[in-house]
Amino acid sequence: AISGTTGTFTGDVDIADKIIHTGDTNTAIRFPEADTITFETAGFEQVRIDNDVQMFVEANSKQAKLQLHREDTSVAADDVIGQITFTGRDSGGAGTQRVGAAISAISSNAWVTGQTTGYSPAHLDFFTQNNSGVETTLTPRVRIDSSGRVLIGTTTEGTVDSDDLTIATSGNTGLTIRSGTTHNGAIHFSDATSGAAEYA
Repeated sequence: AISGTTGTFTGDVDIADKIIHTGDTNTAIRFPEADTITFETAGFEQVRIDNDVQMFVEANSKQAKLQLHREDTSVAADDVIGQITFTGRDSGGAGTQRVGAAISAISSNAWVTGQTTGYSPAHLDFFTQNNSGVETTLTPRVRIDSSGRVLIGTTTEGTVDSDDLTIATSGNTGLTIRSGTTHNGAIHFSDATSGAAEYA
């Protein structure tokens, strides 16, 4: 038994099942099975990391959320406020850790200090690495901007009447719709959400 307000361990601590928060017994860190750790709040498992290095975020309400939070005195235009990076290591884990792709949330402009709403403009950028050993930085491929426009191969939208989807390259550029052998490919122009006007 250990009592007191602080303690120091010079070796491993063996725990049969879980660590419980004093005075809040439905909050715990658990080891429910071999090679697995879970985190509980309100008596429910919220996060699980298993032996396949998979992380599960659960919720006992309608939404399960994973929040990446930047704490700063101010957020300026083009600041990265959150990023998910996909990496791997070659040579059986002994080589260099390499980045293959990333998704970044970036502020579209400076955020207003003291703003009372919980939302501010940002865009999502999707990056991939083209060729290992040649590129040293990720290349932006797709952007979903704060207006909901989708930009592929560029960060500059098209003309105002056709800016919802922009595709750009430095060479020949095109869009392919490939359908099954016995099926059709189509683009519809519509001004309604139901009836014949939806596809007229």
